[in-house]
Amino acid sequence: FEKLLKFLSVLIIPIGLIMLIIQYRVTESMNESVFTTVAAVIGMIPNGLVLLTSSVMAVGVIKLYKSKVLVQQLYAIETLARVDTLCLDKTGTLTEGNMNVVKTIPSDKYSLDDLEKYITIYASSMNDVNPTIAALKQKYSGNKMDVLDQIYFSSERKYSALKFDDFSLYLGAPSIIGNKKINSKIDEFVTDYRVVALGIKKGDFDKKLDKIDIIGFILLEDVIRDNAKETLKFFKDNNVDVKIISGDNSITVTSIAHKLDLKDIKGIDIGELTKEEIEKIVDEYQVFGRVRPEQKQWIVSYLKENGHVVAMTGDGVNDVMALKESDCAISIKSGTDAARNVSQLILLNDDFNSLPNVVKEGRQTINNIERSGSLLLAKTLYTILLIIFSIIVPQKYFFIPIQLTLITQVTIGIPSFVLGLEPNNELVKGNFLLKIVARSLPVAITVLYNIVIVSLFAEMTNMSYSMLSTVSVYLTAIIGIIFLIKICKPFTLLRKILVTALSSAFVIAIVFFPEFFNLDLLTTTTVLITFVLASSSVLVLRVANFLVANVFHLFDNSINYIKDEPLL
Repeated sequence: FEKLLKFLSVLIIPIGLIMLIIQYRVTESMNESVFTTVAAVIGMIPNGLVLLTSSVMAVGVIKLYKSKVLVQQLYAIETLARVDTLCLDKTGTLTEGNMNVVKTIPSDKYSLDDLEKYITIYASSMNDVNPTIAALKQKYSGNKMDVLDQIYFSSERKYSALKFDDFSLYLGAPSIIGNKKINSKIDEFVTDYRVVALGIKKGDFDKKLDKIDIIGFILLEDVIRDNAKETLKFFKDNNVDVKIISGDNSITVTSIAHKLDLKDIKGIDIGELTKEEIEKIVDEYQVFGRVRPEQKQWIVSYLKENGHVVAMTGDGVNDVMALKESDCAISIKSGTDAARNVSQLILLNDDFNSLPNVVKEGRQTINNIERSGSLLLAKTLYTILLIIFSIIVPQKYFFIPIQLTLITQVTIGIPSFVLGLEPNNELVKGNFLLKIVARSLPVAITVLYNIVIVSLFAEMTNMSYSMLSTVSVYLTAIIGIIFLIKICKPFTLLRKILVTALSSAFVIAIVFFPEFFNLDLLTTTTVLITFVLASSSVLVLRVANFLVANVFHLFDNSINYIKDEPLL
């Protein structure tokens, strides 16, 4: 819209000056020439467009805030409407972020009592806070020891460690601190649980991790969100592809996804893959495990480069690069400052299951602006065409300001704001400006066709200017109502009331207030030509619709469907 308004702002000055000169040459009256030029210039301005856009988006922001979603950047609403790929972290999205200890399995060298003793020491002594430690602390407490040094967990390191007087304890992924022979004990559990290994070493830290004895394994289970299944079903039903990106084992994450009825997805661990290797598999897989922070960014970047509109959810520092890379970054209130600062949307209730409402609101906002914007732009386009015709002929302009006000209110102004606030959950595709021009241009062509025919008829029959203007008003309003009917399909009760009320308002205006709108009483001949042209307008609009859609389809594939939309 900003580009359109800039273009019209530049165009309106030279056209206004040329129009004034032509109108003066035709009317030989400065008062009349100014009067008709003002009507033409006013018609060029889509004067409700800025107000409509601002109002609809403001309402969208308010509604999202009521749903506990803070919009930090207004354009995020438009981006949300176009999102076709959503990248989620498992923790906090599919699961609550909490874990439960399900089972402990000692290695051959240690007993279950030994394993639980060292788990208690580790859980009680570790100062780090993460879901795994929280689950251990909840079940094992006491026997705290003095810690000489510690290594906190990180997604890159994939383990944490504590150093005591004469030994060190390690907690992390079995693939990192274990070995294949020992890890075979937990092969049957990795599908359904998160498995972490607890290891011990005499003396100082072993950062090469090759002298660690595995004491045993801890099986943890993620607590799945109650409404996660409904959330994923919403995205599937609305053609939004979901990519689950996690630091956990892909087998475990895929298992959780299967429990949520995502049966046909495949997972892969990508921790050791290069950027080029990851780009080759992004389209094939839906779950990515053992992901490093920079790899999240690579996935989002690849999806964007291949034409997808990507939303990314995250809450930690390790998500910041991917959040910045995405088209729409979504964080939670309890997330880190870094994550919140780069996000366009913040979920104030820390619940990613608010996302369906966010996507719905985004789609409603943009679809309604597109639909109402088509009504507003139609007047601008047919005004420009009529001005060009008036300059080429030359011809006194066909409307005066009060007549244009009548046409605008019953076919554009009122319906654009009513339709701008209706529910609409269709996926937004294609170039926004091209689509509304493709919808509006056939209407402008049809209006021009009608007025050219009427002008030729007036030239042959010496019809008065006031009668020509009256017929032009009737035909333009009728085309506007036909276009409104098309925009309103499929009809709801509100839309039926809207079309009926506005059509009735136009009839009341021309029957009871013709002098106020400077309209003449039609003769038998003018009634006949008005009826013939109004009837043929449906066919002309249909043909123009087909031709415009096929031409614009060359620039945007999503426009082609417009040619098949029913008119009446």
